[in-house]
Amino acid sequence: MMLLHTFGALLLPLLPTVFQYWSLRHKNGAHLRRNTLLGLVLQAWICVVYAPNKPTENLILKGGSLFFAFRVLSLGVFTPLSTTKEIGIQEYYRVIFTLIPAAGKKSRHGGTFLRYLAIVLAQYLTANIIQLYFRYKPPQTELPVRTVLSLRQPELAVQHYLYGWLVYLYMSIYYFILVYPWCFVTDAHYTPIFDSPFISKSPKEFWNVRWNKVFHENFRSCVFAPINQAFVVEQFSPWRKTAVRILSGFFTFFISAVVHELLVVFGSNSPPTMENTLFFLLHGVAVSVQVLLEKFMGKDFLPNYVGIILSNLFFIWTAPLFVSPFMRNKLIDKCAPPMLF
Repeated sequence: MMLLHTFGALLLPLLPTVFQYWSLRHKNGAHLRRNTLLGLVLQAWICVVYAPNKPTENLILKGGSLFFAFRVLSLGVFTPLSTTKEIGIQEYYRVIFTLIPAAGKKSRHGGTFLRYLAIVLAQYLTANIIQLYFRYKPPQTELPVRTVLSLRQPELAVQHYLYGWLVYLYMSIYYFILVYPWCFVTDAHYTPIFDSPFISKSPKEFWNVRWNKVFHENFRSCVFAPINQAFVVEQFSPWRKTAVRILSGFFTFFISAVVHELLVVFGSNSPPTMENTLFFLLHGVAVSVQVLLEKFMGKDFLPNYVGIILSNLFFIWTAPLFVSPFMRNKLIDKCAPPMLF
């Protein structure tokens, strides 16, 4: 029954995409933007007005609505689909669900259903072990609002780090359950939502390559690329182009912060604390500094193992800003899949 409710929560945000498909199906370019806007208005209604009582369904509904809103905007405005030829419903939804790799590019990932299933089962077992730890060591949530972590508090550091892992594990599990069947039906290329984020060698690799690749692709096509293209002129010097890229990237982090604040508000029915905003702005600064350092010192100015250690320490230091709102409201616990023990 829970699985049916979960699929239902994903299905509702999927419905507004029908308006965009209708324009493409009938090769009506004049109506494409209008119907794209109509789909976005409906997604906004789902986000703001409609609220199921169950936390899991509510988060999936709001997250799915934001995902499809960005996806419809990307395909209808920034990288519009062709209206010169008739498009079938399977082809349209194949494009909707094939985020990575982009059309015509080879994937970094190979794999079959059994391989992906084995990965998800390993993630599920890991989540069980972490939850078992929290059963004997309940999460400490006494940190003041908008506080970064002192690394001299080892137990708090471990708990916030493990909570970050739970966010990663639960999202991976739900994404596989919800999206893989759609990819199978539409013959879309399935790519896991994460790529081992905690072995990232830098904040830039963490956000650009490994963490939540679904929203990364949407933010890249709807926010970063349009701003970068609008302000970069061919005659710009390399440094000015780099400056524009940094500003585009920082604004993308700001939009990501707004999206995550909305998810916390919708999921917990509590006012925003702006902690997620501070988290993403801090990481935006870190990525900007890294881009500048790479201009002076080259991309591989740190050994890999040093980069992995520093990236994890930076994540642990800023983790309370990201996970504390979820911990205080027990939001992640309420959205946990059924555990083995």
